[in-house]
Amino acid sequence: MPPPTVLDAIPQATSPGLSRVLLADDDEMVRAVVGAQLHGAFSIVAVAEDADTAIADAARLRPDVALIDVEMPGGGLFATQGIRKASPTTAIVILTSDDSRSSVLQFLEAGAIAYLRKGMPGHQLAARVGEAMTTHRALVARDGWKRQAAEDRFHAAFEQAAVGMAIVALEGPGAGLIVVANHAFAAMIGREASELTGGNLEQWTHPDDLPDGVTDPLATLARGDQERVEFEQRYLHRNGSVISAIGTAASFVDEDARRVAVIQVLDISERKRFEGQLEYLADHDTLTGLFNRRRFSEELDRELVRSRRYGAQGALLVLDFDGFKFVNDALGHAAGDDLVATLAATMQRTVRNTDVLARTGGDEFAIILPESDLEAAMLVSEKLLSAIRRKGTIMRNGSHAKVTTSIGITIFDADIQFTAGDLMVEADIAMYDAKAAGKNRACVYQRGGQRREQIAVRQSWLQRLQDAVDHQRFVLHAQPIVPVCSNGVPRFELLLRMRDDNDDLMPPGAFLYNAERFDLIQPIDYWVMTRAAAILHSYHAEGADISLAVNVSGKTLNTAAIGEHLKELRRHYDFPEGRLVVELTETVAITSIERARALARDLRDLGCQLALDDFGAGFATFYYLKHLDFDYIKIDGEFVKRLPDTDADQLVVEAVVHIARGLGADTIAEFVQDDATLELLQGFGVGYAQGYHTGRPGPLDLVLPALSAGTDPNVLR
Repeated sequence: MPPPTVLDAIPQATSPGLSRVLLADDDEMVRAVVGAQLHGAFSIVAVAEDADTAIADAARLRPDVALIDVEMPGGGLFATQGIRKASPTTAIVILTSDDSRSSVLQFLEAGAIAYLRKGMPGHQLAARVGEAMTTHRALVARDGWKRQAAEDRFHAAFEQAAVGMAIVALEGPGAGLIVVANHAFAAMIGREASELTGGNLEQWTHPDDLPDGVTDPLATLARGDQERVEFEQRYLHRNGSVISAIGTAASFVDEDARRVAVIQVLDISERKRFEGQLEYLADHDTLTGLFNRRRFSEELDRELVRSRRYGAQGALLVLDFDGFKFVNDALGHAAGDDLVATLAATMQRTVRNTDVLARTGGDEFAIILPESDLEAAMLVSEKLLSAIRRKGTIMRNGSHAKVTTSIGITIFDADIQFTAGDLMVEADIAMYDAKAAGKNRACVYQRGGQRREQIAVRQSWLQRLQDAVDHQRFVLHAQPIVPVCSNGVPRFELLLRMRDDNDDLMPPGAFLYNAERFDLIQPIDYWVMTRAAAILHSYHAEGADISLAVNVSGKTLNTAAIGEHLKELRRHYDFPEGRLVVELTETVAITSIERARALARDLRDLGCQLALDDFGAGFATFYYLKHLDFDYIKIDGEFVKRLPDTDADQLVVEAVVHIARGLGADTIAEFVQDDATLELLQGFGVGYAQGYHTGRPGPLDLVLPALSAGTDPNVLR
């Protein structure tokens, strides 16, 4: 016969109607006294001498009441917390000789329903325990009703949710298996919800995204590292397609006291496809599919690093078509685009797969030839010259035009310490040598004698630009910016021209590059801004407000003095806020984002507005706009000039409009060439249009509104 236990010494009631009590106290005498006091009113079903045993007995027996000693081994507070979790329907009553307020609050917060002193008369103890049990049952019933209502609401929301949802077990034999999934989740992967129940998510997960146990979101929740995780995962549809999704997973304890995770996933496949298109556009020319200038510069930088590290030799080729302007003028830009695309494909077939071919401008291309010496570069050049001669003819409406190409070559190796930009200049100079020698040929850059010639050319440009700055040999033209879906005062962009030695006007592309090289761009920018402020002042004085946009170079933006200069202009010239728009190129803004942010704040404080020019020319970094506060985003003309015929361009323009709206900015489309483009822009919600179709650039007195006093804007100071 087994030895008697403490429970044997406690009087037991045999009536099945008595409430069941778990008594947990390490003092044998207390257990005997309390058991005797409750005899006849309650049934003692278990006794425990420590917290762990008490929790285990509560989970096994689910008693109606648990009497817990405060200072038992393992801690009465720990026992209270454990029983509350293991058996929520059990009323927990604390027995103690300490009734300090802090101790009482601790236990009540942990789940106790009553806090009684040891030694009270038996009838009082039985009555108080009975009251505690009744109160707890009422609370459980109330909470159960609320919980049932909450569960009903959850299940309804779960089933009807538009996003995919699933509940997955985190522990036990079914860990990792789906308890239930909603219809949206099943439909996302082309299944029925019943097919998913009991299955493992890994069955429908893309093989490359299978969890490794470390980054697995469910494993993270199961380990208790976090209570909520976010993840991105690809799933396999029944039809074999790949579904990209983002999701969240959070752990909780279900009605069976089992830890599970509720997962919500959102199908972002369309967004991923869109992002992929944008990433492609960031690096590629939309007409030819070749790398663009930005990506080519990166590739050339990498090739120079490789050359220096491994001692490899390579060649850089720059190509420019001969006679291409005639194609555009005689046959139209569409014919020019067709010819560019044809010749790009021809060149791609001519070079090796390891060579890097890019379209760096309208009819300009560049090629990196890794592991190539001068002889190999000349051989490739001859093949290119021959291929373009064969394919360089185009016919339209009975007329035809023919182009050839001029090629500049420069060689680099581990001993050359030039930058990618230096090499591009060398190849460019050699290309112009080829044109000067008769075109349709290749020339190699010679680093000896040509250097002296370059210095002479450089000195000539320096003198011409310095003279233009000193004697203000600059002229402003203007081009209208017309409203499409927006309105307001008349808007114009100021365009800079420089007078040459014969008093003919030179476009900015002919001199601004050298102005930046010789650090003369800042006084030119200041001259333009001063003229713009004076013009705005004159129009405002006569009640004829207009808005003028001016371009500012990167070098000027990177100096703190621009803010001071504009403050000085505001003191001297009176015109309304928002009338002077400063245009920053996307490259400048992205390269110096902190300076651009500070500049945006400073200029706005001075009453100026900001426009981000040529947006899309460096599309990989368009998301940096969320850090910059612009009033206008000017969509690069590359995405506008063929808008009616190019789905990709339409996609980009529409996306830019949505981005701008989200940032509180308006949009301006450049290079608008026809009514069809204008109609599309209006449909997309573009604010303004600029281009030859809506208004050609011209002298200020011909483009700007006439002043009532007859003042010529060209002579304003």
